[in-house]
Amino acid sequence: MRHPRQDPPPLVTSPEHVRVFVPTRGQVRVNLIVRLDEIKEANPALPPIRYEVGTDIISGRNGIVHRFLADPLARVLVMIDDDVEPHINLLDGLALLDEHGVVGFPYPLHAGPSFKALPDGGYEWVGTGCIAVHRDVLEALGGCPFRYAGASHHDVGRIGISHTDPSEDVAFCWDARAAGFTVGVAHDLPAHHFIPSWRG
Repeated sequence: MRHPRQDPPPLVTSPEHVRVFVPTRGQVRVNLIVRLDEIKEANPALPPIRYEVGTDIISGRNGIVHRFLADPLARVLVMIDDDVEPHINLLDGLALLDEHGVVGFPYPLHAGPSFKALPDGGYEWVGTGCIAVHRDVLEALGGCPFRYAGASHHDVGRIGISHTDPSEDVAFCWDARAAGFTVGVAHDLPAHHFIPSWRG
């Protein structure tokens, strides 16, 4: 279910309507740069991949949303954190946006029980380290849809989701669902998350 208040327009999945951004604090892994070059080479119509430097991940993501919404031709936003390597066939997962407003590309930190399937055919939340979002979702949420909401998302799988103090990943997905969209998972297109040493 895309959005209950209107008939959803057909999704434009052609590469020229996709925008790929990397929110970063200035250190992008070589693995990610190489993989993005491979994706761009396989999809020459894909516009240039852009990097958004922010003081923190939330400001970086919200800066990306502002740039994306200012582009009238942009229909699908793909965001890949600077410590994530997406699947080579990442763009194939955009077909899921015909059913869902948000699609996550799973990585080990969010495997298994962290994905809670819901009766609407979607999931409660996905990690936002590698994610695709339809423009309709961002327009519905408006302003700064990414917000720091408390606990680290790395704690969610360990201590369970707190409905009063969710992570930014969970909060974004809950907000999208509250706006009438579903959240999907591209299980066949996993990403690799490089875990910094400080996470243990």
